[in-house]
Amino acid sequence: MLALIVEPGKTAAKYVNPESLVWRDAGVVLGYMSIVAEVLGLSFCPLGITAHAELTNLFGPNECLFGAGLALLGG
Repeated sequence: MLALIVEPGKTAAKYVNPESLVWRDAGVVLGYMSIVAEVLGLSFCPLGITAHAELTNLFGPNECLFGAGLALLGG
């Protein structure tokens, strides 16, 4: 399982409407991961959820980090 974790505060320090940029970047990263998985002959499935609940379960409540995507990678 792969989780994309972002720190939106750093993006907000430099850009207007940072949420939009974070979500677009997460989508691009998932797209590239799918291409690499295909080349390596692996299965790849973006789950369409943010993974914020999983992040909270792993590290506890955190105001600085947010989940931006979750995907499964397999052989």
